Order: sequence, then C-alpha cells, then structure tokens
Amino acid sequence: MNIEFLKAKNNEDTAFSNETWLHSSYNPTKEAERYVENIKIPFETDCIIVTEPALSYIVPLIKKKFSCQVGIIRFFQDFSKFDNGDFVIPYYAHKDNFSEYLFNFLGEEKLMSSFFLSFEASAKAFPQENKQVWNNIKNAIEKAKTLLITRQYFEKKWLLNSVKLLSYSKINASIIKKTEKPVVICASGPSLGDVLNVLKKYRDNFFLICLSSAISVLNKMNITPDLYFSTDGGFWAGEHLKHLKKNIPLAFPLEAYCKKSSLTDQTILPLFYSDGISKKLYDLCGLSYYPAERNGTVSGTAIKFAENLTDNDIYFLGLDLCSQKGYQHTQPNEIEFNNQIQDFRIKNLETRVYPGCFPSESLKIYENWFKNQNFKKNIFRVINNKKNNLNNIKDISSNLFEKKISNFQKKEETIFQIKENKNIKKNREMIYEFILKNNNTLNWKKSLFPLDFVSLKHSPSNKDLENKIDNENNKLLKKIWNLLNV
Repeated sequence: MNIEFLKAKNNEDTAFSNETWLHSSYNPTKEAERYVENIKIPFETDCIIVTEPALSYIVPLIKKKFSCQVGIIRFFQDFSKFDNGDFVIPYYAHKDNFSEYLFNFLGEEKLMSSFFLSFEASAKAFPQENKQVWNNIKNAIEKAKTLLITRQYFEKKWLLNSVKLLSYSKINASIIKKTEKPVVICASGPSLGDVLNVLKKYRDNFFLICLSSAISVLNKMNITPDLYFSTDGGFWAGEHLKHLKKNIPLAFPLEAYCKKSSLTDQTILPLFYSDGISKKLYDLCGLSYYPAERNGTVSGTAIKFAENLTDNDIYFLGLDLCSQKGYQHTQPNEIEFNNQIQDFRIKNLETRVYPGCFPSESLKIYENWFKNQNFKKNIFRVINNKKNNLNNIKDISSNLFEKKISNFQKKEETIFQIKENKNIKKNREMIYEFILKNNNTLNWKKSLFPLDFVSLKHSPSNKDLENKIDNENNKLLKKIWNLLNV
C-alpha cells in the first residue's frame, strides 16, 4: 500500500493515499475539530474504538469530548508511530483471524458496550481493508451477543451450583504433584470407538482423564480413568454423572452442575476460574483448588488443565468437532439413552439423529478455538478419518497411537491428596452472610445479569429493565436460601 506522508500548509503532518487526502492539506487539526464536533453517540459508553484514524488527530479530541477510553484499530503498520489511543488493535498482524483476535482482546462485555467509529477518509482510501475490518467487527459482536445470552442464562445457575458444592461437598482432593506419565483425554466423539481396545490394553501406561460424556463408554469397556472431568452448568450434565466410581476424583469447577447426592459421597477436585462471584466464594471458604481456564466447551478447559498437569505428551481421543452421519457420540451415551425412551413410530431414532448430519455453528466455534491456540506441550488428536484440521494439534492414527503408548513405562504414582471437608456448616454461614451483604450491589447484578446490564447502559432510563433485574434477583435469592436451609 503506497502511503505518502506530507506536510500541510500550516506545517502539520498529513498523508495521502489512493487519490485521497487522509487529513486536510491545509489545517489537519482544525479539520479534526470539526469532525469530532459532529460525532453523536446514541448510548452511554465507556469506550470508543476508531477504525484506522491514520495520523490520529481525532483521537485526543474524542477522548476529551466524551471522557472515555479511546481505542484504535490499525489497518496498516505504517501509521503506528501516530498511535495515541488508550490501546491499539493491529488488524494488519491478525488478518486471518481478526474477528477471534478482536473478541479475545476486548471480551464480550466491552465489545457490546463499545461504540465503533469509522474514520471516513480511511474508509474511502482503503475500501477493501475497511470492509474486511467491519465484517470482522460484526462477527465479533455477534459472538459476544451470543455469549452474553448464554451467560445471562447460566450465571444464575453457576452461582446456585457454587453454593451447592461449597455447602454439600464432603470429600475434596488436591493435586500435590504433576504426573510423570503422558496424559490421555477421552471425549465422546464417534472416533473414540476406534481406539477403545487400545486404551484397555495399555491402560496402565498413561494418566487418563475422562470427560463427562464419555463416562458411560469407559464403564461399558471396564476402563477406569484416573480423573473424571466436568464443567457444564446445565441439568443435563448430571445425567452423564450418574455412574461415577466413587474412588475416582471428579474435577469440577464451582459453577458446574452436580446433584447433591453425588456431592456428599464423591471425591471432588475443585477447579478454579479466576473471575466472577465464585472466586469470592472460594476465597471466603478457603477451599483448596486447582486453576482452570473457563471455556465454552469442556474439551477446551480439559486440554489447558492437562498442560499444567504433565510435562509429557497429551493425547486427545474423541475430539471430532464436526457433524457426521449417525450418532454424534460414541455409544452408550446417557442423553441418547434418555431420548430413546421417547422414540415412537412417527418420531423415531432416524428422524431424531438425522439433523446432526448438518454443519453446527457451535462446533465451528469450538473448532476455531482449538485452531487458534498456541499450546505449550505436544498435543496429538487420535483420529482415523478426520474432517477438519486443528493446526497446532497434530493428528495421528489409532495405529500410531498404539505404537506410541505401548512404549510408555508402567509406573505407580500418587498425585492426589484426599481430605474430608469438616467446615460445611461454617461455609454455609459465611456464604449466607456474604450474599446477604452483596446481593444488591452493582457488581453483583453486573455479574449475574450481564446481558441486561449491557442493555441498560444502552438505555439507562429503562425502568422496566431495572425492575426485571430486581425481580430475577429476588427469585434467585429464594433458591439460594433454600439450598442453605435458611
């Protein structure tokens, strides 16, 4: 891209490209003042983000007028010496995955609360880059909206699950050292079926993590994992946890769903996400925990967990991440078992399973997440008939997997310490006092009603929305008091 840096008549810097003056050839500062004077923002915002402001004359003026953060999206590195915003997002360095990069850079709440402003001269001079950037902004905002809708639904469930775990979990595990073995993670994609016999044959050669949806499969094969792993906050996750072996720890964040009956006699390895109200509850109860990374899929959280658990290789089984004919999970599967009960002649197995053959937007999101990770360890996906490419995860066949794990040494090791939780009654009292004190604060409502909170920033005079938040909060408190028996 040919960009000329010139001097204006008043001796200020200006620039010219594609037969377009990016700033005035006479007085760039005066032009910028007129430009900013005409900017109107229809809602209250903490952040304005300008797409390619070139020499950035408008940036400090926007900051002064609106008293908020101002960020810059750069189309080209050529303008980087004129960076004067609170932060800079370089499109030129992340063209292939800019939507994902933008989302990760800002996060869903900031994306939805920001006002994006196009610098018209750059849009005219660089139409292709401008179109691509704005398409990526749209995609990132759509993803942020979807995630906020999900959080709006699940945040309340996560809090209830957190209160439940801290109030009823009697046996807790902690990790006292890394495993020296390679780690194998079992998800329940159809490709898991190709390698089950190999798993059973060489079971003692590796540390085995079983994700919740694969529990029934391993049970049927009489394969005992070293650790169960579940992160789902919804009720259906509990269906997968029906057949846990009580002597095997269940790695489990506070937010995840588990029945009270399972919590009272199952060994729990508490996982810790470093955000949200759950963090405060962890600190309050002094619970021993293992750090984990929040993710839209249990597989994403598990792979990051495994990276911290071993310095050896990591193997992922059943990580298909694509739609395909037939069952979308290796059988048996508890959800499938429940669904079969409702099958009948008109609405039968085939009509129920058939929609799974078509592409899934959620699977595409998870696939893109795996593609864009820079993993610290050697990670292999065991799959014979792959339909996608996960970039930094190397694909190997089940035959090569067998060859690799047959060379590992069998080794006895103990990485868990098991303790009985004797502070359940005290935990309940402290949780009650904490929630009583904080349930009407701004941070509380922002955490539990993120979508409504963002909507309220766009429309601060909306009393109906304020009342809705208050009513939902009161319903939530009643459920919490029931859990705590108060």
